Amino acid sequence: MPGLGVIHVTTSDLHVELNSDALKGRLIDVIVSGSIGAVESVRFIRALRRLGADVQPWLTKGGALFTTETALSWAAARPCRVTFEGTASHISLGDACVIAPASASILSRIAAGSTDTPASALIASYLGMKKPVYLVANMHDSMFESPFVQENFRKVKTYCQVLEARREEGKQKFPEPAVLADEIAHRFNHRVDQILVTMGTTRGYIDDVRYISNYSSGALGSRIAEEFYRQGFQTSVVQGPCPIKPKTYTKLIPVDTNEQMGKGAVTDFLAVSLSS
Repeated sequence: MPGLGVIHVTTSDLHVELNSDALKGRLIDVIVSGSIGAVESVRFIRALRRLGADVQPWLTKGGALFTTETALSWAAARPCRVTFEGTASHISLGDACVIAPASASILSRIAAGSTDTPASALIASYLGMKKPVYLVANMHDSMFESPFVQENFRKVKTYCQVLEARREEGKQKFPEPAVLADEIAHRFNHRVDQILVTMGTTRGYIDDVRYISNYSSGALGSRIAEEFYRQGFQTSVVQGPCPIKPKTYTKLIPVDTNEQMGKGAVTDFLAVSLSS
C-alpha cells in the first residue's frame, strides 16, 4: 500500500544483466579447485552469465576450503555439484570446461589421468570427447616452479588450453573475473578474421607545449573493441590518449597525433593483408 514503505522486487536476486551474447546458449562447466583464487569464483561465474552462458559449477574438496557450495549455487543460479551422482553428471554434456582456479593438486590429477573425483572424471570426459578445456593455474611461484608441478603442467598443456594468470607478489593470481570471461569467449568463438578499431583523441601540436585536440572518453571505442574480441575476432586497437581503455584485445597500438593514428591503422592493415 502507498505510504507503507513497501519495496517491490521486480527481478530475482539470481538475475544478471547481459553485457553480450558471445556465449549465448552455451553450457560451461566451471571447476573450482583448492586455491585462494577460489574467492573470485563467484564473480567469475556471474561474469560468464553476463555473456549469455549457462554455468554449471563444480566444487572440489580443496576448493571448499576457500568458498562454499551455497555461494557457487547462487552465482550460477543452479545447484553446485560436489559428488558423483546416479545421473552420471560427470559425463560431459556441456560445450566447454573451465578450471579456475587450477591448483597444483588438480594439475597432478589431470596429468595422471585420474578419474577418482567428480571433477577429474568430468575433465577426462571432456578430453575424451575432444571438447575444449581451459585452465588458469593459481598458486605461489615456489610451488608453480617445482619440477614436479612443471612436469605436470607441460603435460596438461598438451591437452588443455592454458590462460595466463595475473602474476604479482610472487604468485600466480586469479585474473580479473570479467577479463577472464572475455578470454574464454574469445577462445571459444575463435575466428581468423581481423578487426581494426581506431579510438580516442588525437593531438595536433602547435609547438612543444600547446596542441589542438578533441575530447574522447574512449568508452564507446572500448566497448566496440571488447565485443569484437569476445566474438572471437583478432582485434587490433589503434588508440589515442583517453581515460578509458579496452580491457581485452589482440593488439594495442598507442598513438598521440593524427599522423600516428593514420600510420598505425595503415601499418596494421598492411600487415594483415600480407599475412592473409
